[in-house]
Amino acid sequence: MREHKSDLFEYSTCLFFKNLDSKRISKIKKIAGDFGLDLEFYSNSLEFDYIGRDTNRKILRFLIEIASVIVDCEGEVMCEIENNCGDNYFQFFSIQEGKLFCQEGKIVRESVEEVILSS
Repeated sequence: MREHKSDLFEYSTCLFFKNLDSKRISKIKKIAGDFGLDLEFYSNSLEFDYIGRDTNRKILRFLIEIASVIVDCEGEVMCEIENNCGDNYFQFFSIQEGKLFCQEGKIVRESVEEVILSS
């Protein structure tokens, strides 16, 4: 991962799980509280957003901790990383077998074309 201290991180999270009992939900809420994060829990999913510098990568540390509690889920955490060079890139995180995985991506721009609307 190629982050710099001045980068701005924008996380958008929607994770879907099956059979997450109340004990594990309570544990996730406690971990979130320890990291100062506010989560939205639903019957089979959780959502949260975060925008900030995240120089200590607290969001990644949080995700690694909850991965061992959730074990397996659908959905992903998308992170757009904005830097001073104008070449933003993305990280897509998933949770499988109690571990956090990351896939990096970037936007590839095509040639510029004039926009013409037909009337």
